[in-house]
Amino acid sequence: MNKISRRTTVLLAGLAALLVFASVGLAGGGKIKNGNFETGDFTGWNWDCSSCNGEWVVSNKKVTPFGQSWFGPMEKEYSALSDFVFQDTVVLWQEVRIGSKKSKISFDLDWKNRAGVWCNETDIDWTDPCNQQFQVFLQPYNDDPFDNSTAVKTLVRSTGSTPFQQGKTKYQFSGLPSGDWQIVFAAVATENVMNLGVDEVQQNNG
Repeated sequence: MNKISRRTTVLLAGLAALLVFASVGLAGGGKIKNGNFETGDFTGWNWDCSSCNGEWVVSNKKVTPFGQSWFGPMEKEYSALSDFVFQDTVVLWQEVRIGSKKSKISFDLDWKNRAGVWCNETDIDWTDPCNQQFQVFLQPYNDDPFDNSTAVKTLVRSTGSTPFQQGKTKYQFSGLPSGDWQIVFAAVATENVMNLGVDEVQQNNG
């Protein structure tokens, strides 16, 4: 039997380490970061406002930042929450990579539509005469999160039959299109406050 040289051993060890490093990188790529908001902030997330009369906050209270009653966190100490002082669209998003149809995305939502009416336009533009709704969708990574026309999959959206308020509701989706996407949570308020809570956003690549 031929003896393996020290140089060959070192090269093989280096290759093995490189493969381990690559596999760890691939396993972690695109996974939801801070999906339960337990950092107490938006680490791993992005959010933005259009007119900026609204905002997203990470909350552990049973009252909204602007002083209205709320359900409080859905799971542990914190949830994300949209709140408004006047008309606006607010979006919260994060990159996700869907590797196969075995991949699953799940999240919890709760909401209070204080307008008592839904205006479910196809777009999420707060300048529409009446646009009172929420949506969750996947769109290509780095697209404009205010432009839901590029969505490859709408996961959840309010309808005329959606209750005006509802506590923790769990959603889970599989069979999603493969690709490098971003998951967007959007709340639009033109008639009154549209509080949307988000928690336990998770991805399982099977």
